[in-house]
Formats: sequence, C-alpha cells, structure tokens
Amino acid sequence: MRNGVAALLLISLAAVIALGVPAECQESWARLQGIDNSEGAPIMIGTSDGGFMYVCSSSSGCDGCCGAWCVKLDGSGAITWQKRYGNYQHTHVHALCEVSGGGYVFAGESDAFGSSPDIIVFKLDASGSLV
Repeated sequence: MRNGVAALLLISLAAVIALGVPAECQESWARLQGIDNSEGAPIMIGTSDGGFMYVCSSSSGCDGCCGAWCVKLDGSGAITWQKRYGNYQHTHVHALCEVSGGGYVFAGESDAFGSSPDIIVFKLDASGSLV
C-alpha cells in the first residue's frame, strides 16, 4: 500500500485492468491497459515514488512472438512509460522488484534458447532502459 492506495490487477478476457483502491476500499482510479487477448497474468508492485509497476507476458501486436510487457504507472494510474523486453515464445514472468539506487529487476522463464525453459532476468533503470 502506498499513500493509502493499494493497487489491484484484474485480468479480463481482453486486457489488464489496474485499479487504485484507497484504504476505505472505494475505487480511486481505474485504467485499462492492453491491446487484445494476449496479455498474461501480471505481477504488480508499489514503487518508492508512490506509483506502481507491473509486468506480464504479452504477444500483442507482435506476430506471434511473446515478450515481457512492463508498464510504469504514476500514483493516479497514468502510464509513465511502457516497454516490451525480449522477443521470445512462451515467456512467463514470475517476479518483479524495485532495487535500491533506483530501477527494477524482473525474472521469469522462456524457451527461446532451446526446447526446455531457461531462466531470464532483466534489470532496468528507473526509466525502463536495460542496464
């Protein structure tokens, strides 16, 4: 919970829905992100700047490839930045955290490097660029 607001993620049949819910459990804001039916279950965290970040697998607009889609939201739920990482089939994200000194790390698995899943780890700076 950041500044009395918890973030909830709901997965619809078409997109990711991020909701900001104050401590009194009344909806403060709601944002719909996503393009089509190709976003996987996201992982969301509160960030030290009072915003939120989530990452999920996605193949939206990508001709069958599947990478990690990372979205940074400010405290009101507006998108600060969003980026896609990797171009791998069968990418699944399992963990996301903010690191000291700014930036983020997320990890998961992908079969991009062979027939069995391999661990993938991405480190990002505060603006989402790979480090």
